[in-house]
Amino acid sequence: MSKKLNLVGQRFGRLTVIAELPKEGSSPRWSCICDCGNPKVATTIVLRRGDCKSCGCLHRDYLTDRHAKTDTDISGKRFGKLVALYKVKVENKKSIMWLCQCDCGQTIPIPASEMKKGKIRSCGCLISDHVTSWFEAGTNIPALLANNISSRNTSGTKGVHFDPSRNKWCAEIMFQRKRYRLGRYDDKQEAIQIRKEAENQLHGDFLDWYNNRQ
Repeated sequence: MSKKLNLVGQRFGRLTVIAELPKEGSSPRWSCICDCGNPKVATTIVLRRGDCKSCGCLHRDYLTDRHAKTDTDISGKRFGKLVALYKVKVENKKSIMWLCQCDCGQTIPIPASEMKKGKIRSCGCLISDHVTSWFEAGTNIPALLANNISSRNTSGTKGVHFDPSRNKWCAEIMFQRKRYRLGRYDDKQEAIQIRKEAENQLHGDFLDWYNNRQ
């Protein structure tokens, strides 16, 4: 008869086995204590195979060391509108964070990797400035010029859709953040014609005014 396996007192990486636990399935489980003081439960298989060597701190230490090796001093360097000031710790953030001064006056912590890749170039004011530039007199110019039609559109014309509850074709138009309902029609072509007329009148006059200002 084979001797019962006893791992109590044995070390596996940073783990020391302190007690055997009831089985879950066919593999015995062991209560371990990590060198860092945290408890860990592991099976015989993962311990003896070397798949589990710590409570998880070994991997965290590896990542910390790797970050330390790849971390560079970027203080004073400029990334778009941002100037890196100094490294900071931010709760729940694993990335290396730097407090940055934006040209607009805001200070904000930014992941160093995102700045180096060029993905973040401001505190957010660049996006805000860009969006603001889209609007003129309360009108979104790119949206006005776009001819994109929703995949759910069944008429083939922007601003015209079928209302099955009334069995009618509806025409409408958006202008300066207001929705204008142009009526319901039995004939789709009539609804399209009404929409085109409203588009020419509202959008056309506005775009003529806008283009003359450029």
